[in-house]
Amino acid sequence: MIWGRSHGIAGSVRRCPGRGGGLASSALRPRLSGSFLPLANLPLQLLPSSPSRRPPLQLLPVGRDLSQDLGHLGLEGLPLVPGLIEVVTKESSAPGQRHAALATSVGKIAIKAWGGTPTDPKTETTGAVWMLAGDWVPYQLPTFVTPSFQGYASGHSTFSRAAAEVMTAFTGSEYFPGGVSGYTIKAGSLKNEKGPTTDVRLEWATYNDAADQAGQSRLFGGIHIQADDFNGRIIGSQCGKEAWALAQLYYAGQVAP
Repeated sequence: MIWGRSHGIAGSVRRCPGRGGGLASSALRPRLSGSFLPLANLPLQLLPSSPSRRPPLQLLPVGRDLSQDLGHLGLEGLPLVPGLIEVVTKESSAPGQRHAALATSVGKIAIKAWGGTPTDPKTETTGAVWMLAGDWVPYQLPTFVTPSFQGYASGHSTFSRAAAEVMTAFTGSEYFPGGVSGYTIKAGSLKNEKGPTTDVRLEWATYNDAADQAGQSRLFGGIHIQADDFNGRIIGSQCGKEAWALAQLYYAGQVAP
């Protein structure tokens, strides 16, 4: 799965005027769809968990022939993952081959991802297909459009992590009561295609597990990119801890209401 359009934007957190003083990710100017693919849109498992260890964000011209860069991650390149992120070649786009539908796009980057909402979402599923990276769409209804403006710290990531910090402090444990909590997605409840075929149970051991998944949902849905989620978690953690510390002063009668 690729998180974010090929014109996605990411950067460090800064104070942003004009948005209620909210926090925003410093942005690069958006590029035309299909022209560049930023490292910010890579799967989470391909990036280090610590922001200090992540490579600087770089933009890669999609039109460049990357056949020599397969499997390589450099400051100027995109890591290509066989079966997920590949360069279209004459061989791979030959009739009957995996990129046959992209025969006119030799040299460009193709991804294997969800193909978009089917004609009849109530009875049909799309599944994963090969497409140009610039044609990627989020797992959303076609009426939902990924906003084409600079990224902001995710509210889901921020509020959820703040709540997780407070719940951990309030209960004295990072774990849910009984060691697990969860939510069941009922069979047939999806709106953008038929499914799931059976109930799907989401489970979390800790409050932070649930908070992390709340933030990740915004990546799957095309609302945010990883910089928004990751920075939101950091902000939320700080806010949650400080809110709890302030609450203790009120409980102790050391602060006037």
